[in-house]
Amino acid sequence: MGMFVTIVVACIFSKLNYVSTSGCTNSPMDIVLLLDSSDGQTHFDEEKQFSSRLINDLWDGSNRFGMITFGSTPNIQFDLETYQSVSETQLAVEYIWQSSGKAEVGKALDYSINHGFQEINGGRRLAPDVVLLITSSDIYDKSYIQNISLAAASTGSQLYVVLVGYHISTFWYEKLTTKEKIIKVASETNSLMKELGNVKSSICKGRGILREWSEWTVCGSLCGPGLRRRFRKCEKRKPIDIDCDGELMHEERCFNTPCTKPVDGSWSFWDDWTDCSKTCGNGTQIKTRTCTAPFPENGGKTCPGNSKKSKSCAEWPCPDCSRTCPPGTKLSLSCDVCTATGIVLFGYVRSFLNRTIEGAQIFVKSKMYESLTTSDEYGFFSVHGVYVADESIAIRRKGYSGVDGKAKQVNQTHWVFNSTMLEEVAPLFLLHPTSKKRLVGQSVSICCRATGQPPPAIYTWYKGLESLGTRGLNGTLVFRSVSLSDKGEYYCSTETDAGSSTSNKATLTVSIGATDTCERPKPLYEALPDGCYVKDDMSKNSTINVGTCGQDSCVTKSLADNFTCTEWWPHYCCDSNADASVDVQCDGFQYKASIVSSCTCRKCYKKTVITGNAFGRAENGSILPLKFGTIYVYGKQKAMTNIVGYFSFEIPFDFEKIIVRFADNIYKTFIDTTKNIELEPGKSTSISIALPLRPKKIEFRSDSEFAVQVGSSKGLKSPGGITIPRNSLSTVDGVPYIGKANAQVHFMDPRILEDFEASSGEFSFQEEGENCPLETYGVIKTNFEDDKENQLILNKPIQFEIDPTVMNISNSNSGDSNVELWKFDENTGTWKSVDKMKSKVTPFRRRLLDQMYVGSDTSGQYVPPIELEHPAEYATKTVLDYTKEVKRVIYYKNYYRSWWWRTYNIDSRVITNKIQIYKTVTTISRAYSVERGACFVRVTVFSDLSGNTIAKDMVSVTAVTKDILKDKYKGFETQPIKNGRKCLKIFCDSEVYLYAEKAGSRLIAFPKHDLPYGYNSTNIKNSTEVVLNSRNFETVGGRNGPVYYFEDEKECTNSPDSFEFRFGMRFGKDPKLNLQVSENIYDKKQSWHPVPPDNDNTLQVCYLKVMLKIQGHFDIRLIGISRKENASGEQYGMYNVAPQPDKTYSTLDERAACVEFRCPGIVNDAGKITKNVATHLEVRLNPKPKIPCRIRPLNKNISITEITSGYGFDFLAEAEDSYGPKYGVYIYQSSKTNAQNFCFQGTNSGSFGNGMLPSVNAAVEIDCL
Repeated sequence: MGMFVTIVVACIFSKLNYVSTSGCTNSPMDIVLLLDSSDGQTHFDEEKQFSSRLINDLWDGSNRFGMITFGSTPNIQFDLETYQSVSETQLAVEYIWQSSGKAEVGKALDYSINHGFQEINGGRRLAPDVVLLITSSDIYDKSYIQNISLAAASTGSQLYVVLVGYHISTFWYEKLTTKEKIIKVASETNSLMKELGNVKSSICKGRGILREWSEWTVCGSLCGPGLRRRFRKCEKRKPIDIDCDGELMHEERCFNTPCTKPVDGSWSFWDDWTDCSKTCGNGTQIKTRTCTAPFPENGGKTCPGNSKKSKSCAEWPCPDCSRTCPPGTKLSLSCDVCTATGIVLFGYVRSFLNRTIEGAQIFVKSKMYESLTTSDEYGFFSVHGVYVADESIAIRRKGYSGVDGKAKQVNQTHWVFNSTMLEEVAPLFLLHPTSKKRLVGQSVSICCRATGQPPPAIYTWYKGLESLGTRGLNGTLVFRSVSLSDKGEYYCSTETDAGSSTSNKATLTVSIGATDTCERPKPLYEALPDGCYVKDDMSKNSTINVGTCGQDSCVTKSLADNFTCTEWWPHYCCDSNADASVDVQCDGFQYKASIVSSCTCRKCYKKTVITGNAFGRAENGSILPLKFGTIYVYGKQKAMTNIVGYFSFEIPFDFEKIIVRFADNIYKTFIDTTKNIELEPGKSTSISIALPLRPKKIEFRSDSEFAVQVGSSKGLKSPGGITIPRNSLSTVDGVPYIGKANAQVHFMDPRILEDFEASSGEFSFQEEGENCPLETYGVIKTNFEDDKENQLILNKPIQFEIDPTVMNISNSNSGDSNVELWKFDENTGTWKSVDKMKSKVTPFRRRLLDQMYVGSDTSGQYVPPIELEHPAEYATKTVLDYTKEVKRVIYYKNYYRSWWWRTYNIDSRVITNKIQIYKTVTTISRAYSVERGACFVRVTVFSDLSGNTIAKDMVSVTAVTKDILKDKYKGFETQPIKNGRKCLKIFCDSEVYLYAEKAGSRLIAFPKHDLPYGYNSTNIKNSTEVVLNSRNFETVGGRNGPVYYFEDEKECTNSPDSFEFRFGMRFGKDPKLNLQVSENIYDKKQSWHPVPPDNDNTLQVCYLKVMLKIQGHFDIRLIGISRKENASGEQYGMYNVAPQPDKTYSTLDERAACVEFRCPGIVNDAGKITKNVATHLEVRLNPKPKIPCRIRPLNKNISITEITSGYGFDFLAEAEDSYGPKYGVYIYQSSKTNAQNFCFQGTNSGSFGNGMLPSVNAAVEIDCL
């Protein structure tokens, strides 16, 4: 027996060694060869010879082969386990017989996929199914196409096709498999054998070869634990080879000297509440947290506050056998209720939108520990034999607020209790604390307000990490006289049965000052135009210190807080109080530059403007604009897109983030999309919004179960689907609906980038006020109508299935599924957990690999919309009247028509900072560190590629995270840059794509980023994008970055010396506007704007479009000097801008610039108004090119005069003239962003994302060619 065992083991190892050296990495496989042997088939013998050779080349002892031939009918010649050797199989191929009849390819494929791999025919659960079809026929019967697609998707079968004859169309075959798996050969003799190598390579893939490891890098930290790395390459012999089986980078822990820097402890997230300690008679629930994220070290502070919370539960009496029941009734045997023969309690349970609620538990208050019954699928219930005249009825359902009340008597025996339940909504902050500044001794109020269901009533305030106890329980924290010790960071939290939430953090700054909180001007060095210098400066410095007051918010001594939560006064900021003026001398011209000499706190008129375009993609990839789409901000209609999808709107100054919904209410081409948009108060933000196309309607009967597979477009395997229970639809009035219905099911496939871009919200959930990231495996949206397009409501839970083998989902360390079902919360733009998906093998699936994750929405069906207002409007209110507001919104404003669309997301949580961080591990493998899922990547944008000046203009940056192993996208974030730098949320251990955009045009990635040695990144797409591996993020040489753990966001944002990825403007630095008088001063002769934008007034903005034709000279800029009336008039200001080509950079010889100038019209001199004042604009090329240039006005009706003393021209803007695009002069009562976009496009209608169009409607052409 021992010898037998030894021989068997040797044979097994022999086979394994043979497989590993064959280069075929996807063995074992079950391969069915499907041969066309129909009438008139002249290549059948060659098909057999080809099959025999292929079997010989792929035979490695682990692959199995079966053969089916077909004419009009498919026939199994031998199945997958008939023969055990290559010689037997080849002999069988030689003797197979030829079928007869017309070639029914569709029937044969359908039969092969459904029968060829059954276990009775030798199919194996763990082996991939492969069908190789060889035919010289088309698919004539198209009715099989859908059946074959569904069968292939459900079994995971792979189809390869060899078409003998170039005349055969591939159209229908491409519906069943990808183009790469279809091979066409000539019909001549031996042509098939010549393709043997290609077919073999297509089925059997090779693998790259790993080379030797490099030397270890130095330890990445100066003290304490760090990482060191080594690298190796994967060399592929053929382009089609798959990646090497092994890591390309190896990390291990290293340790220098111990660190002595103190580390303060931080709390983990709270655990869930424990079960109640009793079922009746007043019990207790507790939840705990630990000071482990991180631990306090080296004398650092321990976590302030308590590690345990408790609350009462089971606050109802236990059964009392001494209880006396009313006459005619008796106490039940369990002593919990009074019973009476013939008494019936009945009723229904519905939601606030009249939807029936199934599974609601019906209690009487004397027996809250056990329900009497539950509501059925239509929301009805009945209870027999329980005396309810003296009882209170209680209705409870997970996800809904409870309903209590008395039943109404119908007659002597029947009582009714109908209830409407409101779905629970975790607290959502209407008003976050805002940062404030005060002088010592002034008063201040810091406030927060939240709404929800049930409405929150009590708030807890924190300063830093310390609780302020009972202060501010109503949401208002008051300081009657602040001192320096009061300065710090404040936030509040609140908790209800629906969950907890934490507000944003706000900073209270307290300073000592005589009149206001502003300080002296800070230095601000700006580069002068090339060749320019301050007159009389003998050293001719190229920079000038213009100084700045920072435009930070401020208060004066005379302003007093009235404790209404918001600053009652208009926005004040630190601005220039006095300016000095210096003459700047340039080559052939000069201008005046202003220098800030002192600061004061004054009223500042700032508005936050959002512009952009909304679009979707047709099936062929072309861009379709959202025409006349409606834009909702926090549920209120704010604006509409125009015919080309362009939009622009303003929001209150103090908003830093908004939830915006884009709805296609008119054309109904797109599904509504909700986006979270971060803002910088007082600045413009430009965004592009992608919306998904509405899917086609699918007809079904509502009284039958209805299943839909999703995600099988574009040749991808379906990852799962949904099942709609029978009798689950009702009308909007709650009446059950039976009959024909139409479903629209949209699937956001994370394997397709365009789908990811068009998804709603951000993939995150709220945990104790923090936005924690989710890794998504797909988003499903559903909508139902009857056959007359009337809206239908879904009353029963949908069942969701996802195949973990398609999305490469692994179980958690405990072996359970770590995938959850989430639904979208329109109020926060985040996701709310519905159900933990469970692992299950469904009855119609035959293989272990087809094990599915199954989940359903067993909680409430919707997250109701809560109407949010501007915080100032709710300064003295607590919360909204929930029911009243929701009904008003839905029925009177048609709010959330698209709210009938139900949105679900299949995700797994990503581990962030609130976990115990490893402390004593000396070596670490990738399998261990991959558990750290959430990270940030640091990006900085500069004015040019020199890296000297950080960009001040509004720029957006995008990070797209892709899971390499799962071949899907799992993260997408676009955010505006604040002060030139941004830390974007990404996933650790992933492939990340970064790019930056300004007004729809891509910026350029630096040829050399500021990165640690050996960092894995590459510039792609003509250096407009960076692809990086986000695994490398340990300290190197005392510097951190460019990738940080999730808990280190502050360090990522604030570190003065961090590794980072860099982008710059291709053509010159940001435009510069230097004014003689502050832009916030409106009553001086040299004011840029003569009228303040009070109330609804919008400042007038003016641009002149100049086209430049020139080769090279990419450093050239246009200098525009605005003066009053003529060339010798008083100067208003100077604008310095670089000409830009179109966004495609198709021709760099043609560029244009929009030169801002002071609008003609009114001059305000201390209240003395002069009207119809012209503006003289002097425009110069700088530096002056050393080639001749010609100035050519493009419209004879405007006053353009060439300057003979240098390269430039004068333009006189008359106050009474009507200008517009045809003149190349753009004057608008609008935001600067809007006006500039119009000038870029040369239009009045507006557009976004197309960048500069140099040749469209310019005023002047400067020709240097």
